[in-house]
Amino acid sequence: MVQELQNNGINPVIKDESESGRLAGFGASIQGEQEIYINKDEFVTANMVIENIKKDLQL
Repeated sequence: MVQELQNNGINPVIKDESESGRLAGFGASIQGEQEIYINKDEFVTANMVIENIKKDLQL
């Protein structure tokens, strides 16, 4: 998904608590969960990209 957003001119910020905790020497309760943040000015484009991905995955 991040790559698709970047391909459409959106620069998302990825928050990965489990990776941050691992690097700091702590464990995380939820493994592999990431949050993707975008600028609110990019919401409409990002939403279209995400909807297209969901259609492709048939979610």
